[in-house]
Amino acid sequence: MPAKRTKTLTEVRESIAYSVIYAPDEYPAEDQANWASEYRDMHETLTSLVARCRDQDKERWLQLALWDLEKADQAFAKGEDRRGCFLLQDCEGYLSNAASGKQHKIDFIVGSDGTTHGE
Repeated sequence: MPAKRTKTLTEVRESIAYSVIYAPDEYPAEDQANWASEYRDMHETLTSLVARCRDQDKERWLQLALWDLEKADQAFAKGEDRRGCFLLQDCEGYLSNAASGKQHKIDFIVGSDGTTHGE
């Protein structure tokens, strides 16, 4: 049996865009897709990409995308579909930043009292 091919960054971005439209339970029947399988594939791919990444900025963007993907799954599990889709859209943005080589920088700091400081 051949080894399963890992998706590329472009393919996982396409899967997320697809899931923004159809998640968690509106996938077309002819695609034979569902949120659980899409999530599993995307999570596996992002985890692999983070582990193999050698560029610090790209790795940070990928990690942020992975975290939002996990939060989206949790939102869908709670029935918070709108929130889950918004998190997937954030994930798309992080992946676009990773793909473009955008520098990851922190523009602000949140103090212990919850106030933000910085740009």
